[in-house]
Amino acid sequence: MPEIYNPSQRQIQTLVSWIQDNTLWLPDLQRPYVWERARVRNLFDSLYRWYPIWLITLLENEREQNALWWRWKLDKIPQYSLIDWQQRLTALYCTITWTPVIRPDGSEEMIVISFNPIEEIFEVADAWTKWWDWIYDIKDIINWDDLLWLCNRYIENYREKYWADEEKERKIGQAIQRVQNIKNITFQCIEIAKSTPIETVAEVFLRINSGWKTLQNSDFILTLMSVYWEPGREAIERFSLDTIRQNWITSLWADEIVRVLLWVWLKKARLEQIYNSLRKQTDEFDKLNKVVDSVTSKHNWQNFLTILKDAWFISELMITQKSLVIACYVFYLIWLTEYKMTFQELCPIIKKYYVSMFLAQKYSMSSTETILWKDLAEIEKCTNKDEFVNFFENQIAQYLTQDTWNIRLKNAIKEASRMDAPLQVIYNAAQVYFQRPILFRNISVSKYFVDYNPKQKSEIDSHHIFPRQYLIDMWITNTAEINQIANRVWTYNSDNKYISKKAPDQYYQEFCEKEWTDFKDNLKANCIPENFYKMEFNQFLDARRELIFNFIREYYDDICNPTMHIKTPSITTLIAWWESLNVEFKSSIRWNYYQNKVDDALRFQIIKTIAAFLNTEWWRLFVWVKDDWTILWEDNDINSYSDKTLDSLLKDVDNLIKDNFSKYRALIDVKVEDVEWKKILLFEVSKSHEPAYFTHNWKQEFYVRNSASSISLSMEDTVSYVKTHFN
Repeated sequence: MPEIYNPSQRQIQTLVSWIQDNTLWLPDLQRPYVWERARVRNLFDSLYRWYPIWLITLLENEREQNALWWRWKLDKIPQYSLIDWQQRLTALYCTITWTPVIRPDGSEEMIVISFNPIEEIFEVADAWTKWWDWIYDIKDIINWDDLLWLCNRYIENYREKYWADEEKERKIGQAIQRVQNIKNITFQCIEIAKSTPIETVAEVFLRINSGWKTLQNSDFILTLMSVYWEPGREAIERFSLDTIRQNWITSLWADEIVRVLLWVWLKKARLEQIYNSLRKQTDEFDKLNKVVDSVTSKHNWQNFLTILKDAWFISELMITQKSLVIACYVFYLIWLTEYKMTFQELCPIIKKYYVSMFLAQKYSMSSTETILWKDLAEIEKCTNKDEFVNFFENQIAQYLTQDTWNIRLKNAIKEASRMDAPLQVIYNAAQVYFQRPILFRNISVSKYFVDYNPKQKSEIDSHHIFPRQYLIDMWITNTAEINQIANRVWTYNSDNKYISKKAPDQYYQEFCEKEWTDFKDNLKANCIPENFYKMEFNQFLDARRELIFNFIREYYDDICNPTMHIKTPSITTLIAWWESLNVEFKSSIRWNYYQNKVDDALRFQIIKTIAAFLNTEWWRLFVWVKDDWTILWEDNDINSYSDKTLDSLLKDVDNLIKDNFSKYRALIDVKVEDVEWKKILLFEVSKSHEPAYFTHNWKQEFYVRNSASSISLSMEDTVSYVKTHFN
């Protein structure tokens, strides 16, 4: 049997130069660069101390293998491809050279590692490593031609701080020289022969990796996709980056999309079985082409997230059960593609199931894959959408029983102390749903979640009702008891600072004297007993737990009952939901901000948007709001009319609707809302029961919504759409 590999030895500087001139290529067979900087520090520390290093596996390329192994056009076909050690070699290359790494969210980041020659330690560069005893960036050592000058400069600084010490200075020089010699370290390499079949190369990759690190079955499947189904792999990675960059309430990593894709396609949740099957029948990947478009559709993903937001999970802080999100997306796609259910049919079912299973924590257990496998096996037996819906109703009845409510969830409230605890998250969603205010203010709790930015501290936060230090002074020191959700409330940081460690009766009386709001109603809105400041701490906890539990139950009953009244969110909350399924923004009716003049052609944008709303779903259109949520002044639009009044503008809008949609006038509600001392023109458009056409330039037009835009359909597509969406 011919040998499939040859052993060799390569220096780090050789590998780096090969990467620079495209002799060696790093194909994306594992995953995007995801190493934390601390792991890069540990890698250089290991190299510095000459710890054993794993083998590097290279593939000797053939010209005809180019289409399989690279999706990028290069100046020349590399002699070698790296099929293992990608993360480490990327870390080495980018740390030694001035090349940024590309993170999974698409952003660029420089890797900077610092070295302390006195202590002989490496650290991720920060403000501390800018002190004189650190060499801030080891690039300066590794790439410096005159190392003697660098050593002498460092030693001069050392003498200024301490005293001359010949032995210590000799060790400093040796340490710096040792860092520079890292580039001369030799790696053991295995070079796989170019005649090796591509499936054997993939098998080598999997066996090498499974021998020294734990990879998920989805990693193995992604590797097979790189070899046998590159367009699908590209679509998965592109969609993953989109979900990360768009700053939606949650995102999907490539391995998670693989799970969704395979579960929707095969109705099997055990990825090990799927992987073994695909490895034996690689032609099966072609069948995934029919599914990948649906799974990686931004329109489908946005619509699905709209359902979660309709349950008032409006922030990434509330998405704490990722397995549940993935499971529900799988069910949503099966409903959508196989049972052809409309969004109106899907929304209440998915919403109820999501909230129910969030409370029951069905998919938060260690056996999530097994649970989903059983679900998909039952779904496979369904012959129509009624049976499909009944399955989910039965699951809700099974997992969210009266005992679950009265025993497990009531006990969970006593134990919950983390801000991401399921009952805390559900309580937050309930507060947003009922538009409850923060403590002592008329500001809605939703403001915290709408404005949330992980890089910027909010003026609102969760604080203790019975202050921590007050309780400690009272000899109550159990952290879990102090921090439990019954003792936490949303309030201004400044108010919390004012409260400090004051007793509840003292600070409550002081706030009442300020007369900022009706404090009795404010306490009730925050599920705080009216006389809480007179209670013992444990008595207060028991009383508030009961109020929170009843409040959550009220929220659940409201969410799960489609006949209940709909809670209308605040205007600022709606705006922060961005352009999704049911929110659209326009800067003006007829004022062109780019040309700084009246432009009646902009009126057509309003007409086609309304038409698309009528033909698709129930929508809101905000005018005088930019795409980045900035609320504009209405003056430019109003002043474009002869008498410069809002009434003239509203009359013009009314005529616009009558001229184009007189038949559907009852479905279009127009009103003006006051927000942040400005005005917003709001169109609320309900879906029509028959197709809505309008005439523009003597041509009949038919528009629908597609993701976050309004599109015109051709005659053939219009006929098909009308048959599908209208009786």
